[in-house]
Amino acid sequence: MVVRCRWRSVSESPTPFDEIARIRAHIAWLGETGRFGWWQTDALSSDGGAAMLEGILPGTHRWAGLQIAWACAAAVETRLVDAPRAISLFRLGPVDARLQAWVRDRKRRRDPMPESMLPAGMEMKPTARDALQAWGLIRRSEHKPVAGGQAFRAGEVRNSVLVTDDGVLDVVQRLAAGYAHSRVSAPVVPYLELL
Repeated sequence: MVVRCRWRSVSESPTPFDEIARIRAHIAWLGETGRFGWWQTDALSSDGGAAMLEGILPGTHRWAGLQIAWACAAAVETRLVDAPRAISLFRLGPVDARLQAWVRDRKRRRDPMPESMLPAGMEMKPTARDALQAWGLIRRSEHKPVAGGQAFRAGEVRNSVLVTDDGVLDVVQRLAAGYAHSRVSAPVVPYLELL
């Protein structure tokens, strides 16, 4: 027997876009004001912005909070990354429009956000690296440490890689790993140069 929920069939494995959204949601949650403070938002916090959004947008508040957190993270990345042909975790160029459409579709259908989308209820770890490892988002960091509050070039990627969902997932995983070097109030923003 297959039990169905409004989000997707329980028997289905997550799509690459499900995993892309989950990774970005975890990093956005970690960077909120009450945690590592990389961006000034608490839109994903159940006792903060999410509670306020629930009163305004009862059916879609968690998705709206996700969009707010992603936008705040993108603003910080924009401030730190000064490279003309760069993509970063929350500034994925043409992929951003696809991700926003993905979220809008779930809001329109009033799909509940899966519990696995956010790490709420999990024990907070002392470092970003520890949190990302505990959540299974990284095994190890592939990048050399850099000072907090900076961006660093983590490599390069061809535009053609961003055409496929699996290619985007690989890029997102690489970019998320770079956040392991971040400290409280000092994000380390990895970016890839587009070729």
